[in-house]
Amino acid sequence: MQASLLLAEQYRNASLVRKMFGDAFYIVTAYGIFPDGHDYTNELQALVNKANAEGRSAIFFPAGDYYITNINNDQNIYYFGDNAKFIGGYTKEISQIGSAPSSEIYYNVKEFGAKGDGVTDDAPAIQSAIDTCHNNGGGVVFFSTGNFFIGTTLLVKSGVQLLGSGFNNWDFRFSKGTWLIMKNTLTSLIDVGDDTTGMVFGTSISQISLTVEGYTNGGAVKGFGIWERYSWYFHSNDIYVEGFATGVKIGDTTKTLNHYYTNTHISDCDVFIQINNGADVTFNGGRIGTNGPAAARTAGIIIKGTCDSLAFNRLIIAHNAGMQYNVRITEVGVSLFWITFNDCDMETATIASFHCDTFASMIRINNSWVGSAAPMVFSDGDRIIVRDSTFANQNGLPAAIHLTGKVGNVTLEQNELLSAPNVQIKVDTSESGIKIKDCLIANGGVAVQFMPTAGTPKNWFLIDNDIRGQVDNAIVINLSVLRRVKVKGNFIVDYANHGIIAAGSGNVSLDIQGNTIGTNATSGTRRSIYIVDAISGVMVMNNDITNNASGMVDASVAPKIVDNNMS
Repeated sequence: MQASLLLAEQYRNASLVRKMFGDAFYIVTAYGIFPDGHDYTNELQALVNKANAEGRSAIFFPAGDYYITNINNDQNIYYFGDNAKFIGGYTKEISQIGSAPSSEIYYNVKEFGAKGDGVTDDAPAIQSAIDTCHNNGGGVVFFSTGNFFIGTTLLVKSGVQLLGSGFNNWDFRFSKGTWLIMKNTLTSLIDVGDDTTGMVFGTSISQISLTVEGYTNGGAVKGFGIWERYSWYFHSNDIYVEGFATGVKIGDTTKTLNHYYTNTHISDCDVFIQINNGADVTFNGGRIGTNGPAAARTAGIIIKGTCDSLAFNRLIIAHNAGMQYNVRITEVGVSLFWITFNDCDMETATIASFHCDTFASMIRINNSWVGSAAPMVFSDGDRIIVRDSTFANQNGLPAAIHLTGKVGNVTLEQNELLSAPNVQIKVDTSESGIKIKDCLIANGGVAVQFMPTAGTPKNWFLIDNDIRGQVDNAIVINLSVLRRVKVKGNFIVDYANHGIIAAGSGNVSLDIQGNTIGTNATSGTRRSIYIVDAISGVMVMNNDITNNASGMVDASVAPKIVDNNMS
């Protein structure tokens, strides 16, 4: 980036380039593309793909002729150069920052009559700048520092990038940067595409703060801040959104594609982010839900409709006065898959930190902090993985994690559960394929409770976990309908009642092997392994139960194997 800045400073219009794109533009010579007569089509295509993937749009060409035959997926890419051009058949133009007038790519809303005084309705002037930019093939619509009152919804069209002079939050409200203030009777402040435009391409919004006329911190909220109704290839960088019923909404009745948000801050909306019918959506960095002490809100993120390939990275999802859900995936009868949360902080939820009640597949939660005093609940879905995450502040709840309803094929791996709910992990789903592996499960009433009552679930595994400090039983297994359960390689210590207690009926295929089970209790009826009923198909082998007051009680019947346990 420093090289980009130094190179840009060599040109007369470098300040314009930096104002529009900061230091985030590519120099083709750094990617092996030169004006020497060789065909660099493949190299430029790779750079365009990289720009799209990283949510950027500007590529700089030093002087010369570049042999390029054709480039795909270049709708939202803008080429800049100083006496540079394409030869070889590729027809997209390189805007000449060394000679071409800036008005060809750069439209200042004040030159179209906008005042930015917070009183004048600047919507007509801004829309005129947007329309002119779009009609001329695209470019940047620029907002200087100011407060721009918006009396009618702004409609962003293909090729238009809205660029402010800096975004700020409540602490610097209306005093620094660019603020757009929506009239409080509008449905939305900014629409990206609508029924008249159809699908729009290659748009962006950056360095702008959005709010609602008359909004006060914690007060009533109205409308949408940004509504991507018909949008493909949209990018946002450094925005602040406050006081809307929905801060950012992606999608409508038609599926939209490729939305990339960086450093997004949304404060005190009822729903902070809602995705309806969206694909290839990425949020990288930001705070979702801060401020607003006067009123609790509904949800940090709601996902519904037909969605796939959604990624949320390094987000803080929390609201001072609470929200019902940090994340909610809902709506029956649609296709939802590949939804990923990485390095996120989920706090202050009152109903659920994460709640999925529809059939969504391939959900991933990685390396996150779940600090809400509310459970993580999956009542439907398939192929779900929660890994390397920490659960805290669930003291006194029925469960910290609840797998119920029709959810199946769930893996909980390398997590830490550290608070004291009645049950740390409660599983009563009717479906198969539950694996809990390499977790630290400390404190609480019961560590893991397998208690299905319906369906024919099977293949539930507890493997290599560290389970300690329970004030009731460590592991409870009900085998009335459940079959093929494996408890293997766990370290189970310092429980108050039983290490493993199993009950049920029939031939259950229960495999308890290679566990270390011990408690410091010296009296009472505490057992390391307690098989209550006359179930069959039990294998209890190679367990170390030497540090126990009362050893093992086994009421199971043949066929079974109980052998080589150290006691």
